[in-house]
Amino acid sequence: MKKYHDICQKAVQQALKLGATDAQCNINLSSDKSLSVYKGESEGLEQRNELGATVTCYIGQKVGTFSVSDLSEASVDMAVNSALAFAQISPENPYEGLLDKNEVQNPTAADVQALDLLDNTNMTPDELYQGALAVEQAVYGHNGIISTRGCGLSQSRSTSIGYASNGVSYQDTASVFSASVEAIAADSKNKVTDYYHDSKRHLSDLEDLADIGHQAALKTVAKLNIVKMPFSGKLPVVLSPEIAGSLLLSKLAGCISGDAVFNQGSFVKKESLGQKLFGDNIQLVDNRTMVRGLGSSAMSGSGIIGPEQVAFVEDGVLQNLTYNVVTGRKLGLCPKHGRPKMYNAHFKPGKQTVVDLVSNVQKGLYVTDVMGHGFKPSRGDMSFTIGGYVIENGIITDDYVLEATLSGNLIEMLNNTTFAQDLKFKYGSNSPTALVEGVSIS
Repeated sequence: MKKYHDICQKAVQQALKLGATDAQCNINLSSDKSLSVYKGESEGLEQRNELGATVTCYIGQKVGTFSVSDLSEASVDMAVNSALAFAQISPENPYEGLLDKNEVQNPTAADVQALDLLDNTNMTPDELYQGALAVEQAVYGHNGIISTRGCGLSQSRSTSIGYASNGVSYQDTASVFSASVEAIAADSKNKVTDYYHDSKRHLSDLEDLADIGHQAALKTVAKLNIVKMPFSGKLPVVLSPEIAGSLLLSKLAGCISGDAVFNQGSFVKKESLGQKLFGDNIQLVDNRTMVRGLGSSAMSGSGIIGPEQVAFVEDGVLQNLTYNVVTGRKLGLCPKHGRPKMYNAHFKPGKQTVVDLVSNVQKGLYVTDVMGHGFKPSRGDMSFTIGGYVIENGIITDDYVLEATLSGNLIEMLNNTTFAQDLKFKYGSNSPTALVEGVSIS
């Protein structure tokens, strides 16, 4: 990787020589390989390699950026000259500029290695085919399944290299292995679909491929028992971990983005920091250095590493926002304490089992599906079409509601949420099962 680092360094030095007061260059390389099957036949091997460089030049507080898709000397020279030209005609922005040199933190090689994000396994086309076939065969082993879609196995590898005139210098390589399948089931009355997938940094950590197929089939066949929503009104809902992550965690993460706060696009204000906005049960934590974590990273391109763990919400109190160097300046927040994004965000689990959590629900819905986009971050209001299983007398029944409407307000929901103890780190953002009281269901 040294040659790529040298290209970055040379581009920055050239920009400074041509009149830039500061400059940075980032190179990204990625390779993806995947194969899918349909009814035992390969649908072909797909392989894609991408390579690109981005140069950013500063003239005081004027900035210009230009990207190229190859690393020839002529292309990089063009990127430098174009970025510089754009900076010259750009209006001044009082917040622009790189992180101060004395605040830059660069990860060591040991920091990067400790995260264990790279598996150098190179799967052959036949291994990809046999793996995808194992997933599909497991799906067809269940009664009611009539077909599959998107049954495949893939691997990817990405590398980021960066250098800047303020001393930022990094390189990082990571891998991801994924398997997924969408199953289709039907009976004399209904036809339904569902899917299951898994992604891991290391191939050896990937769920058993046959189990992935079994899970997809079980989820899909269970949805054939469709009923109309037997009751409506203000009801308790139990959100599966995936849906809790989508409806609660992801929406909250968007609202505590520094950009959203500065642009007044969120119900959260800068003054909200230190205030109790949510219930005592809400503990939102982010761990940047989780070993083999799907979101883990030893570095930030801005030069801010920051603490390994950050509590964004603690006992319902908003403690931090996500923001980069420029947004931090806009908000008057210390860049060194910033975090440009969430890496492995999760709600801390509660003490109850899922069975205990559900046992107190006399009439409600266990939500497993969400469709559409119905969230207004400026107020926290949401309205989504959902699907899930009827809860009666403290038991999740086999009756599946294909379409119902969930309406509520994120602030109110997070003041009436109890989490179970079943937190698993399966995605980049994770949540335990969540019981939310008093949501409007129709």
